[in-house]
Amino acid sequence: MMIQKVNVVELLTKYREAAEGTGHINPRIANKWARRLHGYYKQLREIEEGKAGIVRLMSDANIHVRCWAAAHSLQWEPEIARGVLEAIRNQDGTCSFDAKWILKSFDEGKLMFDY
Repeated sequence: MMIQKVNVVELLTKYREAAEGTGHINPRIANKWARRLHGYYKQLREIEEGKAGIVRLMSDANIHVRCWAAAHSLQWEPEIARGVLEAIRNQDGTCSFDAKWILKSFDEGKLMFDY
């Protein structure tokens, strides 16, 4: 059991780093981080501790981390995640466009992370 906890902590650390990396100014680098992030997300979503860790990251200091964590958490904690995404959208700054489209896609039933 302890091994799993260490892996979850490590995966969450990598998830956070990758989410932060998606804010890189160079699109190629940002996309590289997004691919990594998706891989970490797919592993974390299979573990209750992993999902809970993603939910906790909705309060991270980095806006890119908050936005990704909220998008991923819409399926587990929709009210909290929606509030985080609405706040990001309404600030009309970094990630506000992303938050707007994440919410639109979610409301239309088109948001998926199963690729």
